Amino acid sequence: MCAALSALTFLPAVLVLLDRAALWPAKPYRAEASGIWRRVAALVDQHPLRLWIGTVLPPSGSLFSRRS
Repeated sequence: MCAALSALTFLPAVLVLLDRAALWPAKPYRAEASGIWRRVAALVDQHPLRLWIGTVLPPSGSLFSRRS
């Protein structure tokens, strides 16, 4: 339980703080997004709440359905 909790909370925070230094000695190449991924990124950037609701509510609705 503790390992899962730290993997989901502590590790991402450390990776954000270390930025590119976390990948040392490799120096990753940051290419510009193109094609479909540029459009997906633009959509997420323009409508984050709408997309969040669309991805969270359908699975959570199935958790609360009363099927025998």
